[in-house]
Amino acid sequence: MPSFGQALLATTPLITLSPLGVKEALFPWVCWRIWTARNHLIFENRVFEPAEILSKAISSAREWSAAQTTRVPSQTPHISRHLPSSLPNTEFVCYTDAAWMTTTNRAGCGWIIQNAGGASLLQGSCVFEYIPSSLMAEALAISFISRSLNYTADILVKSELHATFPN
Repeated sequence: MPSFGQALLATTPLITLSPLGVKEALFPWVCWRIWTARNHLIFENRVFEPAEILSKAISSAREWSAAQTTRVPSQTPHISRHLPSSLPNTEFVCYTDAAWMTTTNRAGCGWIIQNAGGASLLQGSCVFEYIPSSLMAEALAISFISRSLNYTADILVKSELHATFPN
């Protein structure tokens, strides 16, 4: 019979079945939640049912997985280029928006770049996987656009991104 440490290490490469929404080993999270339930019992006289411990382990594993996943575009973005051979030295405006689906943690973004006269110069769209929030989807859209354009002109980005930051 293996020790607990050996069992814990042996389960690390195991992948949990997808209906749980967890893409890594669940056993360490079950152990952690059993440990914290034990602490609650000893120090606070609180008792947790096994089903609740398992539910919290799955939830913790999902949260951890979402926080650790590298967020990269799932496919090559569709970009429609209508750039003239020489661009005037002017300011550009990039209008962008993103949509996020809570059930799949997928996001899609689209953008269009116009010159100061309002002429459309460039437009495109992209899909992202494993996105934890709508705010992250909007931020990734703006970040992806700035990285993929590889253009040095000043571009003003206008998005529906709204956030409140404390002073």
